[in-house]
Amino acid sequence: MSRKVNERNLRTLRDLLKLHENRYCFDCGSTLPSYANLFTYTFICEKCSGFHRELSHRVKSISASIFTPAEISALVSGGNAKATRIWLAKWTAKDYPLPAHGDLDLVKEFIRQKYVRRRWVDEGLLASQSQAPKVSHVLISTSDNLSSPCESAFPLSILASYLNYISTNTF
Repeated sequence: MSRKVNERNLRTLRDLLKLHENRYCFDCGSTLPSYANLFTYTFICEKCSGFHRELSHRVKSISASIFTPAEISALVSGGNAKATRIWLAKWTAKDYPLPAHGDLDLVKEFIRQKYVRRRWVDEGLLASQSQAPKVSHVLISTSDNLSSPCESAFPLSILASYLNYISTNTF
């Protein structure tokens, strides 16, 4: 892959990280995620990336990895907003509070509940995402601000609740 394509992909990733829903780790809520989870096409922190590796999920460092055009397209189409609708469809803070990112045992258990036990998943949405055709080209933003395809498609109460919870609780 050419240097120009790599630079464009990195700009796209940085634009995605500017979106409100992607400014927090999808699993623990810590700010400034630095990894992409290629199992769920979400943005996560370094600590959670280790837990995902234990589950054999593919994760990449945003600053130290090279992303293929297909991976960039999947992240543009995915992101934390879409993943919230799938993986946290039945989640409530009262049911299972989001663990503080410093409490590694609770974070690990939360990740286990979410992906191994599939406690809150919407199986129908997950199945439809799995059957969706994979995009093999990169979507390129012509401006400095990338507008996420999910941004207007997912104005969900669960996403609002989740984002409100992680932004108002001090970890």
